[in-house]
Amino acid sequence: MDQFQINPWLTILQETRENAVTLPLKDKKIIIFSDLHMGNGGSRDDFRRNAQSLYSILSGYYYPGNYHLVLNGDIEELQKFKYSQIREKWASHYNLFEDFYKENRFTKILGNHDLFLKDMTANFPYPISESLELKTGNGSILIYHGHQFSDLLMRFDKLCRFTLQYLAYPLGIMNHSKSPTSRKKLKTELRAYEASSREGIISIIGHTHRPLFESMSKADSLRYRLDSLIRSYRKCVDFEKPTIVHEIKNVQKELSLLKNNPELHISELYSSEGLQPCLFNSGCTIGKRGITAIELDKDKIKLVYWYDSNKMSQYQNFYGYKQTELQGTSLRKVVLNSEKLCYIQDKIRFTGPQPFPSVTDTALSFQPLPN
Repeated sequence: MDQFQINPWLTILQETRENAVTLPLKDKKIIIFSDLHMGNGGSRDDFRRNAQSLYSILSGYYYPGNYHLVLNGDIEELQKFKYSQIREKWASHYNLFEDFYKENRFTKILGNHDLFLKDMTANFPYPISESLELKTGNGSILIYHGHQFSDLLMRFDKLCRFTLQYLAYPLGIMNHSKSPTSRKKLKTELRAYEASSREGIISIIGHTHRPLFESMSKADSLRYRLDSLIRSYRKCVDFEKPTIVHEIKNVQKELSLLKNNPELHISELYSSEGLQPCLFNSGCTIGKRGITAIELDKDKIKLVYWYDSNKMSQYQNFYGYKQTELQGTSLRKVVLNSEKLCYIQDKIRFTGPQPFPSVTDTALSFQPLPN
């Protein structure tokens, strides 16, 4: 992508960063959920499917675990429902949000579906932000919804609201756990990726409803892991080979579950020059099979998946993944990916886009070596 195309998106990212509230990450644990799309509790409320699960996860795991809760946009579905209806129906969830807030462990960020809240901040129970910047001592992590890079949504927000409120809602058309087409979400992700790579920071977004870890989708991550395992097979000692073969088969099984997913066939999503691990996406809370989120635990970043083992037994075979039970419930947490933040930040720093050399630098590079 040439500089003319990149500049507008880099400017948007920089403006989003300038408007961010800041928080030091040191000794803190952060949990990021996005895209709840809370409605009125009726049959056309996307949140209804996983509402009880989310309440149990927050009240039984993250609140007692002393996590700072970040709600990263599209929390209320204000393009379909009135805020008063949403607040009344999900009062227990709002009370829980306020419990986090009272302990200074809560940040609410605006998305395109709840953008209207900025007009009623005076009557809102807690502050609303455009973005949150976490300071790590080794770089920054910028958390924002991601609609900033969907130019049509920002230009035609009123038209989107009209379409949802007067066409989609009466016809019973629901939100998707993923955005309608791969092209649309990739376009948004591409802009966020390019801007984050140029800025040299980690971005954590939502909006597209597609979980990303180190700029890769699940299918991308599995292919990368499969390639790594195959490469390591010939290099390892004999007694290690059965373990590697077993892991290869497990990864192949996971890939086979995605064989009908069009994303499996998308390669080189962002860059042919080497992927930068600068873009993460917490996915969404309205998934048909469960809830995805991003955890930051001191020097670790994790993509986690919560599901109900009573409802989704066919998806319980997470090969090679450790599962954590939420005591007293049928909910399970799976860590899909985990990495040290310092490694990711160092990789961004040392392998990110480099400035073009000046004429002087180029001339110096061709000077003959001394005898």
